[in-house]
Amino acid sequence: MKIKILILASFLFCSCTGSIGAGSLGGWDILVFPVKESKLDSAINLFFFIDSVKYVVPKKWEHKSESWKRGGYDFLKARFFYFNANPEEMYYVSYISAGSGENPDWTRLSVRAVYNEKWGGE
Repeated sequence: MKIKILILASFLFCSCTGSIGAGSLGGWDILVFPVKESKLDSAINLFFFIDSVKYVVPKKWEHKSESWKRGGYDFLKARFFYFNANPEEMYYVSYISAGSGENPDWTRLSVRAVYNEKWGGE
């Protein structure tokens, strides 16, 4: 439950900053979750399962989520988060490899782009 709240708080913060885009896959700050990637994946999957109707990317925006694959970013491990609240937005979030630094088992994510009728920076 703590992970779910942390994810929601992270996305809420990013949506309230007033920034629309971070350039061509620049991303905002890296968000570090003190859990292994598999545990965070399970929490995200549970989050989508519980409220799947509210957070599924709508058909009208599916082509936008597919554009990342066509654009050559399919090598990244990434997820799309859709929020139907006003303003309606979709976040492209990718996993960042841990490397060999401190706490290499912790999971790192970065919001790469926000879609709100256009991808930020378009």
